Amino acid sequence: MTTASSDHGVWHQVGRGFEAAIFRILYDSGSGEPVSIIRIRASFAFDPGRDSTSGTFLVDQWFCVPTQIGPDLVSVCPDPNSTTPDIADISPPRPFNTFTQTRVRLP
Repeated sequence: MTTASSDHGVWHQVGRGFEAAIFRILYDSGSGEPVSIIRIRASFAFDPGRDSTSGTFLVDQWFCVPTQIGPDLVSVCPDPNSTTPDIADISPPRPFNTFTQTRVRLP
C-alpha cells in the first residue's frame, strides 16, 4: 500500500497557450486510506524560446468518506467526473494564484 500519489492529467492547446487538468489523490499517512481527490486546472503559455512558462491555476477538492463495507471500514471517494466538488475554485486571490517555471538544461 502506498501513501504517495502521482499526478495524472491532460492538457490541450488553446490559441497560443495551453490548458491542463491534473488529478492527485491524497492519502492518510497512518492508515494509507484515501482522504481526498484534488483537481488542479491551469492555464499557461510558453515564452517564445520555450525556456520558461507562466500561468494561473484553480483547485477543486472532493472528500472521501469512511464507509462500512462488510466487516471493513474503507474510504469511498466520489467520482470527480460526475460529482460537484466539495470545495470548488480554491485559489489565493490574484496575483498569488500564478506560477512560473524555467527549463533546466543538463550538460
